[in-house]
Amino acid sequence: MSIQDRYGPDMTEGTGKMSSRRQSIGEERYSDADADLIRRQIGGTLLAEIGARNFVGMEDGLMFAFGPTRSSKVRKIIVKLNAADLYVSEVGYLKRPEYSWDVVDQAFDVHVDALRETVRRLAARGLDV
Repeated sequence: MSIQDRYGPDMTEGTGKMSSRRQSIGEERYSDADADLIRRQIGGTLLAEIGARNFVGMEDGLMFAFGPTRSSKVRKIIVKLNAADLYVSEVGYLKRPEYSWDVVDQAFDVHVDALRETVRRLAARGLDV
């Protein structure tokens, strides 16, 4: 299923457009994954480079905050394993004080070999907002 089929024609990767129609991957159920395994596959060096902190093991993935701590936006990355043994990830932020989740960018069907670069790209996109 393509991104266009799932979320409409304005959801192509790299457009940089925000849309209220974009659904967070946090709302979908994927296959079970070991959060520690995902963390090791991303790599400690990259996690240190982007300032990753507050790791939360989810039922089917990993979520962590990154970037500056004194901001009105709490930036987070979610990485989940899908049924095809590929990763689905997104970067977004919680806006204070209303604590609403806004998705900035998403990546679907990421192979483990490309996971580090995908997380690096998502972190850069998250800091641009």
